[in-house]
Amino acid sequence: MKKIFKNAFFILLVLSLSLIIGCTADKNISKVEEEAMILGYVTEKTREGENNFITVHLPKSPEGQNDNLKLKAANSEDYEYLVENNFYLLSYGKDSLEIKNIQLNNQLGEAISQGEDEEKDSLERKSIPSREKMDLEDYTQLDLYKYDITGDGTEEIIGVYTTAQRDSKGEVMWDDGQNWVLVVHGADKDYELYNNYVQIGSIQFYVFTSDDTFHITTVENTTAGLKLIDYVYNKAKDSFSPEIYYDVLGNVNMLYVSNGY
Repeated sequence: MKKIFKNAFFILLVLSLSLIIGCTADKNISKVEEEAMILGYVTEKTREGENNFITVHLPKSPEGQNDNLKLKAANSEDYEYLVENNFYLLSYGKDSLEIKNIQLNNQLGEAISQGEDEEKDSLERKSIPSREKMDLEDYTQLDLYKYDITGDGTEEIIGVYTTAQRDSKGEVMWDDGQNWVLVVHGADKDYELYNNYVQIGSIQFYVFTSDDTFHITTVENTTAGLKLIDYVYNKAKDSFSPEIYYDVLGNVNMLYVSNGY
């Protein structure tokens, strides 16, 4: 039998399981296996002896996880029902890794994939050329580094700035959130790499070369996310190309950020 369920039913199921587990000690009922729910694509179906298995690819979740999960399809009808490259809402036993319930949801899968691809592509396809000098008079400079990026014999200045101001003692008066800017300053032009509002967080940048390629890598950490972007300088085009290497957003609880000392 195909185990297709609605969200409301699943919530009731979870509540029922919680009540059953809570009453085991008094009623001497055997413990019900705890279940987990995932959204993902079926990428492979395999038979190992008398057992059937499926591999589910988990798209990038709010926790930033991107992985494959192998589950057992104890019911042969479930195994036949699942189709490769289709998107499903699945629940499974955490200990047995055995499929419990299935719901086909290709529309949701397409929305998730499209949203992720568009967000990543919109950044990675955007080359950052030079622009006119920026007016940062009202910003506070937090850090800078000098290096001859273009190879013309003159050092560019890489600086990170914030809209938070300093008090009379020179201490930054941080608010819950402020705008952060990362700029590469040339003699008569600037490259605006980063300009965003950061809620309860900060931006760090790392400068390095690899195989004669110049990189500026930023780490954006907030209480609800962590993102790493690498900006590579293209000398022929005189521009920077950004690429997202790591992006965790959503239900993140940032516990500690080391300052390196």
